[in-house]
Amino acid sequence: MAHPPRRTPRSPPLGALQLPAAALLLLRLLAAMVVVVPGCVAQVEILPIPGFTTPDAVALAEKAALLAFAAAFNNHPVFFKWGSWANVSLGMTYKNSKPCVQFWQWITCDVEGRVNAIDIPNEAMVGKDLTYARGSTPGPLKGEIPWGKMTALANLVLINVAGNEVSGPVLPPVISKFFKLREIMFQDNRFIGPMANEVSALKSLEKLDVSLNDITGAIPPGIVTLRKLTWLAVGQNRMSGVLLPALGNMTQLKTLDIGGNSFKGPLPASWGALKNLELLNVQKLYVDGSFPDAWTGMTSLEHFVAPAARIRSRFPSFLLKLKSIKEIILYDNELWGPLPPASQLFAPTSLTSLDVSSNFLNGSVPKVPAGRDINFKFFTNCFQPSASADPSLEDQTPMFPADCARLYSSLTLGPPTPAAAPSSAPPSSAPHSSAPPSSAPPSSAPPSSAPPSISPPLLPPPLLPLLRSPSSALPSSTSPSSAPASSPIPPPSNITAGSPSPPTSSSPSPSPPTSPTASPSDSPNKPSSSSLSASALSPLASCLLLLLVIALA
Repeated sequence: MAHPPRRTPRSPPLGALQLPAAALLLLRLLAAMVVVVPGCVAQVEILPIPGFTTPDAVALAEKAALLAFAAAFNNHPVFFKWGSWANVSLGMTYKNSKPCVQFWQWITCDVEGRVNAIDIPNEAMVGKDLTYARGSTPGPLKGEIPWGKMTALANLVLINVAGNEVSGPVLPPVISKFFKLREIMFQDNRFIGPMANEVSALKSLEKLDVSLNDITGAIPPGIVTLRKLTWLAVGQNRMSGVLLPALGNMTQLKTLDIGGNSFKGPLPASWGALKNLELLNVQKLYVDGSFPDAWTGMTSLEHFVAPAARIRSRFPSFLLKLKSIKEIILYDNELWGPLPPASQLFAPTSLTSLDVSSNFLNGSVPKVPAGRDINFKFFTNCFQPSASADPSLEDQTPMFPADCARLYSSLTLGPPTPAAAPSSAPPSSAPHSSAPPSSAPPSSAPPSSAPPSISPPLLPPPLLPLLRSPSSALPSSTSPSSAPASSPIPPPSNITAGSPSPPTSSSPSPSPPTSPTASPSDSPNKPSSSSLSASALSPLASCLLLLLVIALA
């Protein structure tokens, strides 16, 4: 049987080739890139690598300022032995090397290669072997800040030397040349002298902490013009003068610590306008009078710290009207009269701690409502013996009856009784004998809100824009803390007379408690801290969208 002739298969035309879908999509994508990508790239602003494009005169002037700073502290080993301030690499000599290129520790740089922070708190040095002796440390920084030799550091937004032994004038008049400063963290040092009124030139200042020093003089009146200041801590110094009523105009304040000084005069009623205040510390203030009822305007107040303030009055009723109050510390004052009923005293639902020990309160002890977790301390007062069998309502270490009688006699009220009523104008305080030792709440050390120092990264120079930008070295935009500031502020539980500084985070924070630091330049013409400018993001996104549409068409 004959077979049919075989047919030779024809080759399909070139246009009829069937490519896989993935390959076809890839070809379309490549074609689209040829058309779209050049236009997109032309719209993207490529920022320079910081440090390399900084003019030599500027970079070397900042280097000289930093070396003067180190010399003022006897060239502490923390700078040169561990901080790489003698580091030379990338083919440079030490003479022409730049701090922002050589990864100097304890500083940060902005995207333009300018030094914008000196961050060297003592806690950052703890536990580091900085000397040749194994396991030893060279101790804190000792010396004075050479402000006059540091004016080349005009881009500074942060200076932090907390917890050292830095001395000298705290804020001299030359401080006005550092007008971009946002955070000054000088707490727990040995600074002296008054604060110059030139601090009013620091219009970007958000956090000022000079507590725990030896500062004298009054609060500079120009400080009330700083509309961005949210954290003001001057506690535990030797400051004097009257308390500025104008501080009540600083409604942006969140933390105010003025305790442990020698201010005189009454507590200003105008401070009741501080509606954003979260922490108020007036411990050991020794001012005249009582707490103003107008302070009910402090609607955001969470922590009221006023131990040993020598306040002679009834229990401050304004505190019971604050819905946000969490902690009330009033021990070691001269509060007299009965406490409010439990329904009023524990009315704030956020209240977790109340300390009225070591006062002259009388009447009965209110009972904490069931289901409420409140740390209520009331020992060493003039309370009457409880009629109930509940031992939790008994003052186990009452004030001496003679001391109670002496205080109430000075108020012309007679012996303390639950029904005793005060006279309209109590005369001056009479001395009273010391009360039995009281167990004050444990001290809470103020944590630093400053951002932690970043060790020099062992990476090549092209990665500098990511590592040395303000967003990686300092807290980003104001939000705090940081912090602190904010900025969330950690609860300063059981703050005693020996621990005035508000906690930070932040921050501090704070640290408070992290305070938040924004970009180091106030000029809108300066590039941002990102590798791509914000203005380039929108056209770049539209280009990418167009690329996707062409590829999928």
